[in-house]
Amino acid sequence: MPLRKILVPSKSIAVAALILCLSVFINLPHVAQTASGTVTPPSMVGWGGSRLIENENHLGAAIPSIVFPGESASDQEILARSIVQSGSNAMRVSFAPYCTNPDGFLSRYNSTRLERAIKIAETLGLWIIVDYHGYGDVFNTTEVNGVKVQQCWLNFWSDVTSQFSNSYSQIIWEPENEPAYCPNHSGTIPSQGCFFNNATAAMPTLNSEYQAFITQTRSQGDAHWIVIQNICSYACNFCPTYNGDCSAAVSGYPTVTDPLDRIFISLHPYMSYQVYHNTWNNATAESLAHNFYDTMSNGTQRTTFPVLNTEGGPGATDGKVNGITTTCTDLVLKGSSGYCKTNLHFIQTLTTLLENNAPQRINWLWWPAGDWSSSPGAGALGALAPGGYAEQITWQRFTTYSLVLNSSGAGSTFPAAGNYLFIAGTIVNISAIPQSNNTLDQWQVENNQLGSNNPLMLQMNNDHLVTAIFVPIVHMVVVADLSSANATTLGSNVQINVSIRNEGNVVETFNVTVYANQTAIGSKPVANLSVQEVRVVPFLWNTEGWQAGNYVIAAVAGPVHGMPGSGASLTKTVEILPSSSISGPWVALLSAISANIVYVIFLGSILLGTIITATIRRRSRARVQPLTR
Repeated sequence: MPLRKILVPSKSIAVAALILCLSVFINLPHVAQTASGTVTPPSMVGWGGSRLIENENHLGAAIPSIVFPGESASDQEILARSIVQSGSNAMRVSFAPYCTNPDGFLSRYNSTRLERAIKIAETLGLWIIVDYHGYGDVFNTTEVNGVKVQQCWLNFWSDVTSQFSNSYSQIIWEPENEPAYCPNHSGTIPSQGCFFNNATAAMPTLNSEYQAFITQTRSQGDAHWIVIQNICSYACNFCPTYNGDCSAAVSGYPTVTDPLDRIFISLHPYMSYQVYHNTWNNATAESLAHNFYDTMSNGTQRTTFPVLNTEGGPGATDGKVNGITTTCTDLVLKGSSGYCKTNLHFIQTLTTLLENNAPQRINWLWWPAGDWSSSPGAGALGALAPGGYAEQITWQRFTTYSLVLNSSGAGSTFPAAGNYLFIAGTIVNISAIPQSNNTLDQWQVENNQLGSNNPLMLQMNNDHLVTAIFVPIVHMVVVADLSSANATTLGSNVQINVSIRNEGNVVETFNVTVYANQTAIGSKPVANLSVQEVRVVPFLWNTEGWQAGNYVIAAVAGPVHGMPGSGASLTKTVEILPSSSISGPWVALLSAISANIVYVIFLGSILLGTIITATIRRRSRARVQPLTR
């Protein structure tokens, strides 16, 4: 009789430790690596046990967050980073069952908390299994506030999946932790009356409720993977031990369909001392591991779905034997993430079987890793802490690469300077944070300069050494060129082009103004001029109403904040020649000889004064003959 999950008071941490002692994550089938032969399932191993509230907890030393700028890393972020460093790529995050015990130990659901958990996983490239850590919700037909628990459960999930349907692609929904068939629906403690059940009678309801969840989720356009649980993960009468360690347990996998073929099946394997104390030895441990493995592989053959075990581990180290609480004789580490030598041998044997599965390993997520662990020295990491059983077992790690961050000059980076590990392929965003009056000059990656784009997006396909180089801000814009015609006739338009170059080291925004003899012709804005960028700003000067003569054209860029003076400038001379057309009795004849102009003026046909001879020249024209009367 499997008493491994029911004998600790439900409100104590010890109970939670035992109840939580059931979290493993496995993926992939025994026979094939595609769900129904069409979709290749993702490959993952990792750790579960983190409560949703743990992304708000800061129980250890203050460590700068690499996910939320300006914050200290939460317990959940520290755990996630440790998961990556262990060579794993998945994390299971749990919350209390909203419809039956919303304020339970695993913390109340909160959409902001879930959003933060997803952000942590996304930053680190982790798969995140979102676990509604409930038991009897799918079977419970009692009413709470006029709504059946079954319907409350479905309604709750409708809100969650609709909100996050377009969120991070590596989310996996786990709608029920361990379905517990309780015919009497005896409150929120699933251990009351749930072991002596008829699992066969429970399966039609389990099938229909999971199918309702799948149908509802897909109707919202959600394409995330979904994991459905074997009824023997909590307790079933298919096997003598009420666990999933016999051939009949394969009947405990739900029967469902999914138009996207993105379904995982799951089983929670443990070797708790209370259940197996009569034959507590390595031979039993190995036999048990093979039995669980056979249930998983046969489950894929039966359902066509790959395996994703969302809990598992050594199991509880003590329990009641003949009414007396007894601890295993080969105890190594006590507490909720503790283990004995025998059940460590069990989880190592099972892990090896899963790793060696063909054609692709069956992936797993072992339990528990969270800040609630009562084991000595566990901290925020549980089984992943130094001395925990994660250090004692071996598996094939995912490839990770190191990122070493440095800075030079007056500035820092986010993540902060230090050494980090990321799963291969993860895209890391690195932000440069200059101090006042400084700017990012360039990123140096290994010995290569990668410009000054901020943030820097870096894909972790090998080890990287990144240095952010900061320098004092220099504001410097210049008028690189000023071009126009040298001369024009009065009333014509003059095209003036002003070339501006940013010779400083920050992007600048300013105005360019053109003057003619200190009278403004026009002004135009120059927005976001990049470093060393040259931009041509055109102006059109209409000389109608101006006087003939020489004009000094000046182009002024600025003023620019932080740059000395009122702006950079460049000048040139443009000559306006009088119009050559006849108007009334007056005729004006113009010739431009450098800056000298000779006028010959007549009144009608009578020359004013004596005979005047003038030499008249125009650019690119033949000389005009002397005029006489």
